[in-house]
Parts: sequence; C-alpha cells; structure tokens
Amino acid sequence: MSGIEIILILLLTLMLLLANLRIHRDVTAPAVLLSAVWMFVELFSFISAPDYFFSFNALLWIQLLLLLFSGGAALVKKTTHQTAKESASLKWVIRLQVLCLLAAPMATASMIRDSGMGFPSSAGEFIELTQRLTAGRYSGEHLSMITMGFLTLTYIGCLNGGMLAVKGDKLRVRLVGIAILPLLLGFTVVYTARATFLFGFLFFVASLLMSIAGKGNINATLLTPKNIRWLLVSAVSIVLIFMSTQLLRSGDGSVGMDKLKAVSNHLRVWFSGNLSGYSYWFDLVAGEDAPKAGMSIAGLVELSGGGTRKPGIYQVAYDASGHQEWTNIFTLFRYLMDDLGIVGTLLLLALLGWISTALYQRVKSGSLVAIGLLSGIIAALLFSFVTSIMAYNTVLFAWIGFSLFLSLQEKAHAKA
Repeated sequence: MSGIEIILILLLTLMLLLANLRIHRDVTAPAVLLSAVWMFVELFSFISAPDYFFSFNALLWIQLLLLLFSGGAALVKKTTHQTAKESASLKWVIRLQVLCLLAAPMATASMIRDSGMGFPSSAGEFIELTQRLTAGRYSGEHLSMITMGFLTLTYIGCLNGGMLAVKGDKLRVRLVGIAILPLLLGFTVVYTARATFLFGFLFFVASLLMSIAGKGNINATLLTPKNIRWLLVSAVSIVLIFMSTQLLRSGDGSVGMDKLKAVSNHLRVWFSGNLSGYSYWFDLVAGEDAPKAGMSIAGLVELSGGGTRKPGIYQVAYDASGHQEWTNIFTLFRYLMDDLGIVGTLLLLALLGWISTALYQRVKSGSLVAIGLLSGIIAALLFSFVTSIMAYNTVLFAWIGFSLFLSLQEKAHAKA
C-alpha cells in the first residue's frame, strides 16, 4: 500500500469512529467499540509492520463492513433511561463465581493428569510438561471433555467476574470476581496457548464494560486517569504473558537476546500479521470458492460430526513480509465470508449492529440477561481482528450458559 492509501484508510476509520461517538455519545456503545478497535489495529499494524503486505482493496472492504455495522446500530431508536434497577439478585451470581473459582484450578489439574507426566516438582519438569502439551496441541490432540468442562466454567467465571467487579457492593465481592483471571493465567502458562487467556480476559472486560454501562454515566466512569493507567498496565501485562508463553513453547527455559528477538518477531506476526494474511487471502482467493458453512463455529461443527477442527482453523499460511514470517490468521471477516458469502456477510454485519445496539439499550435499562448476551458479542467484536472466538466450544458454551443462568435469575427475581 502507498502512503496515501494508508492515510485514506486511517482517515475513513477515524471519521467512522467520530461519527459513532457523535451518534451514540457512549464510549462503550458497540459501534464505537468496534470502530475504535479497528482504528487501533490499523494504526498499530502500519507502524509496527511497515514491511508487511497490506491490500488497499481488502482494507476498503473492511471499511464497508464497519460502515454497515454502524448503519445498523444507528437505526436503533435511542431511549432516555432512568436510574437502572437491578433485574435480579446477585446472591446466586456470587455463588456461581465461587463454583467457577474452584473449577479453574481443577481444569489445570485435569490437563496435567491427562498429559501422563504428573505434577512437576522442578523447573525442568515444568518446562518438559509445557513442551509436551504444546507438541500435543500442534499434533491435533484435544483437551479431554472433563478439562473442557472445567475450562468452560472458568470462562463463565470470567463473564460473571466482570459483572461482579462492577456490581459487587463490597470489596471482597469485587475481589472474588477479579480472582478468576490469575487462576486462568495459571492454566495458560501450563498449556502455553495464549488465546486461552485472551478469550477469558475479553469476556471479563466485555462484561465489566457492559456492567458499567448499566450503571449509567459511562463516560465519566471510564475516562479517568486511574482507568487509563490500568489500561496501559493491562496492555503491557498481555505482551509479557505472550512472551513468557512463547519462551516456554520454544526452548529450555534459557533467555538470550537471540531468543528474545525470535519471540518478538513471532509476536509481531501474531499482532500485526492478521491484516496481512487477510489481505493476501482477499486478493487471491476471496469470492472464488463456494461458502463453507460452519467456519465461524468450527468447534460446534466438529462436535456434531461435521469434520475435524485443525489447530488455527485454517491450514494455508501466507508470508506476511516476504521473509518467512508466516501467518494463518485472517480476522473474523474471512470466517463470515466463508460461511455466508459476500452478500450474507454484508447483511449479517448490518443486522449485528442493530441487535447489539438494541441489547445495549436493554443493558442501560438494568437487564442482566442483556449484559450476558451482549458481553459475548462485544468480546467477539474486540477480537475481530484475529479470529472468531465462537469457533471454540468452551467459549461458545460459556457464553450460552452464562446467558441462560442470568435469564433464570431474572425470572426468579420477577416472581419473588
């Protein structure tokens, strides 16, 4: 892409972001969040990977999809909300969180037991365990159903925890909500799959943001120096987590400049190679093949006997820079186009913008069910520059289970 084309893409995204802010006047409105994510992703990718291939036509297509999502969102009539009243008691929400806190270490213990190696008693044994699990994952081994069940509960705890971190009336309740994240981090360090932690973290953040929105005055609550500092700390922490897991994957535990350089190059591909992979696919393949149903929910398709989900979903990789920096990550939009075709993707983005914004209005009216449903959608939008999070059954079932739980709680509260 030429410099003029890069500037044009950035200007289009910025204009859409500012338009959404003007229309919705909330920094956590779904259309605002989606355009803000892509503003950051594009800017970061262009700065961090100037040697990568980016297609102007491919990124222009993304602009159209973002515009349709925003158009669908703008169709929702904005209502005036009074002080939101809780639609359910938090008593059972707290009890569920305790259950999830117990499930998280059980997921780690079950995974270690299934590895056949036993619990490590030294640093060497720990590194051997992580490499055994990494090799098994890349060779197509799946977690056991028991481990996946515990992990699903852990993800429910991330959704639940984000809500408790906001709605808890006491510090200890809020800490119970937040405690799920370090427990999930423990699982991630052993399993060395970065996405495992990211899925849970995104669930937590999405639920937290929607819970704050439900309390009203979202802009004044979020845009504070303290929260901006926490955002920076979180960003640095995620990078450190990624580097640590990559080091555990690829070596004997030693750390040197050559290894750190290799790890940083690998992470550059992970963070910035998505747009490049998508660009290659869009220019070379998009629109040529018939839609392949079920790519965005590949795990569910596999569970139903419709095929085997491979690690990374897609097996064909593209060299992002021309220097053997390979990526097989193509953003959410390839999944949707593979599933629905061009016209179906266009219609879905507009419909999704309308649905998510309608749910957002319900969130601001105090509905916990709307928080549950919208948190899953927001998490998917925040990760749209990478993949479809709903392609993973633990994530999909956690979202469905949490929303059903909140629905039952609202019905019970209404009868009381």
